[in-house]
Amino acid sequence: MEYLTYGKTGLEISRLCFGAGRLKDTCKTIEAGAKLMLKALDEGITFWDTAEGYGTQPHLGETVRQINRDEIVIQTKTANKDHESAAASIEKALQELQTEYIDVMLLHAISSPDDLARRESEGAFDAFREAKTAGKIRVIGCSTHIYTGDVMDAVIDHPEIDVILTTANKEGRMLEGGPPGQTP
Repeated sequence: MEYLTYGKTGLEISRLCFGAGRLKDTCKTIEAGAKLMLKALDEGITFWDTAEGYGTQPHLGETVRQINRDEIVIQTKTANKDHESAAASIEKALQELQTEYIDVMLLHAISSPDDLARRESEGAFDAFREAKTAGKIRVIGCSTHIYTGDVMDAVIDHPEIDVILTTANKEGRMLEGGPPGQTP
């Protein structure tokens, strides 16, 4: 497996990431999901991505319980915009992932510069900053499924966003649109 540094974060990750978005669909139990994650780790996949909305944080948490936490980098996401809900999502992630810290916490599915500004004004960033200061989050970022220049300009220019997760094809080109059923 090839390993690299995740942007300017200082985190070392496997080039291949295990995206756990469908783990709940393919593994009927949390234990079966953990078994698959352990196999991925045995194959050298140390970068794991999940989200509160996927319902797979407990699967990863069961795996974390069985390994040395420092072996992996966990990235998770929340779509919550306000301080109280975002703070609750962070605490829920820590509990479900059975860990004391989240390597990368993303604001999920930023859809426009206005959406990013709303999350700032409604307090999600405050919750992220507080958690980072408390050592519960190492890196702050965002994800976007709808690629536009305006969205990318807004997230790239944000001083606290160190990671941007977006859709790209195998040739590294951005994909237009989003998941099935979502309109750009």
